[in-house]
Amino acid sequence: MILLMVSMLIISSCSRKVVKVVENRKVVDNKKNKNDKSGSDPIINTEKNTSEGGKAVLEIGRKMALKDKTIVKGSCWDYINEVYKRAGYGTNKKVVYKSKKSGPYVDISKIQPGDWIYYVNYSYGGVEHSGIFVYWKDYKNKIGVTLSYGGESRNEPGRYRSYDLKSVYYITRAGTN
Repeated sequence: MILLMVSMLIISSCSRKVVKVVENRKVVDNKKNKNDKSGSDPIINTEKNTSEGGKAVLEIGRKMALKDKTIVKGSCWDYINEVYKRAGYGTNKKVVYKSKKSGPYVDISKIQPGDWIYYVNYSYGGVEHSGIFVYWKDYKNKIGVTLSYGGESRNEPGRYRSYDLKSVYYITRAGTN
């Protein structure tokens, strides 16, 4: 029974697989961000008020997820890597924090919008997951919104979701800032 549970966790994590990029795929997105013109959209506001590299990553990520509904079959890593490449930061990135899944974990004040973060996904069995940090929904309780892909070669575009980010153990940032 324990072996079966461990096997299921390994299979369900966002492990790297063969990547296939599918452009302009029409997929229903019930969690679609409503881009109102009043400027009250936290995703758009974050893009406007962040570093040059972070802004480029967030804009490309939003375009891929919400406008083009680009599907990058593979893992969460493959999806985020594709966003960084398209934003012009495929090779121009810097590791700003490096640990391991078991910790120690980063002081969350170090996380910036557009950062590629690795964290423990408590909402999915405690597996490793990566995403692009967007903004804090609840800073005190370490709940942040990320753009990520569910992995497992799903036929879906990236998505914005809230995650418990108390266990971020690796951060990569666009450029050298």
